Amino acid sequence: MSLESQPTSASSQKFWDFAEPPEFAEPLLPQTIDLLPPLELAPASPSLEIAADSPTAIASDPITAEPTARPWSLPSATELQPARLRVGLFFVGSGATSLALLWLYIKWVCPEFGPAEQMTYYWQPYIWFVGLGVAGLFMLGREVMRGKP
Repeated sequence: MSLESQPTSASSQKFWDFAEPPEFAEPLLPQTIDLLPPLELAPASPSLEIAADSPTAIASDPITAEPTARPWSLPSATELQPARLRVGLFFVGSGATSLALLWLYIKWVCPEFGPAEQMTYYWQPYIWFVGLGVAGLFMLGREVMRGKP
């Protein structure tokens, strides 16, 4: 048995024929999408009269009502302004609170550290908290620059 490799010639190479994947037709997309199936209600028997102000009648009203198309629209810029202001204030406040807690932690756990050692060992959380506060300030500044419509 010989362990030496035999040189292969170009004429002895084999070409493999692989099967081609089948081609499928694209599925037909529906023109409309019905979110709720139509309700098929059995006719109420005359012996089961429900008072108009009873909880059963109030609860059954949305079920028997025909679903109507509700126009969906995106909220306007004025509707989103209070939310953006709150998020900006939250970022600024959480960044400042985190910086204060980091400072207290460094002072209590490592009182022997000077300002240079503090920045050397705790520069990553410091940058994160400052960045959070600056992001909040940018959000607040953008809302102030946007003005009232």
